[in-house]
Amino acid sequence: MAYKYTLALLHYQGQLLVLNRRKPPYPGQWNGVGGKLEPGEAPSAAAKREIFEETGLSATAYKLNAAGVIDWFIAGAYQDSIYLYVAELQQVAVTAYPQLMREGLLNFWPVTWLTRPDNLGVVPDFKRLITPALAGKQQRYITNFVAEQLVDFWVKPLDQP
Repeated sequence: MAYKYTLALLHYQGQLLVLNRRKPPYPGQWNGVGGKLEPGEAPSAAAKREIFEETGLSATAYKLNAAGVIDWFIAGAYQDSIYLYVAELQQVAVTAYPQLMREGLLNFWPVTWLTRPDNLGVVPDFKRLITPALAGKQQRYITNFVAEQLVDFWVKPLDQP
């Protein structure tokens, strides 16, 4: 099945390079990078294009691994699914960040800080999927939002609908 979106976690030595978005959805909150697939574009190619457009990092700077699919619901109504990737950065100048980009502010943050339950500055479903996505196993993440609040979050094997 073809979905419309990609999302990537850019991982380097216990940290993620994340984007504090300028515009909706979730302006002012930290999230991974990603966006819409272009017509006829393979999901991994879309993820690489979005990573380059939003960070300036070329595909030679990381190894891209599929991490599963996010099923996105609003008030129980299915919206779409998102291809999820982990980009393992090979080498990066962490001290070159933060950087202001077209989409917002890029910065490295420790995974432990991003996943803190009391951290309200991270997109809620992104915060919840970080740890299982970095475990290296492809999974299905089911999210349900009501009034932009995450009310349900499940992780299942990828082969289960």
